[in-house]
Amino acid sequence: MLRLNKMTDYAIRVVRAIYLSPDHVVTSVTISEQENIPLPILFKVLRILNEAGVVASRRGRGDKVGGYELLKDPADLTLLDVIRVVQGDIFLSDCLQDSTICCQQNNCGVHLELQRINDVLRKECSSKTLLEILSPGESQKK
Repeated sequence: MLRLNKMTDYAIRVVRAIYLSPDHVVTSVTISEQENIPLPILFKVLRILNEAGVVASRRGRGDKVGGYELLKDPADLTLLDVIRVVQGDIFLSDCLQDSTICCQQNNCGVHLELQRINDVLRKECSSKTLLEILSPGESQKK
């Protein structure tokens, strides 16, 4: 079964939580509570997003609250970007990922059809920004 893993789901929800925050800076505890993500897993997701340049941690100073902020605008971040950051590229079949698995790729109708479907799926995921897939009406906030 093709599906997004839980970490990818959490990553999308982390971006949403930060984006929808009035100051666009949110503590890990707040994200955990709002999105129902266990803190140990949230820290892993935040590390992945940080290493990919999607989020950064910000220290609190004076009256400024510390937490996590977005480095990329959700309007510039596609669903495919997040999938690739967290779980790698989309492949419907192993033969699409590794050309050594099947020696009949060019002559195999199954391979060719799976490749076509895989290309459509990638195109759709790359055409949807995270801003577009936020809950209805929420993309107007900012």
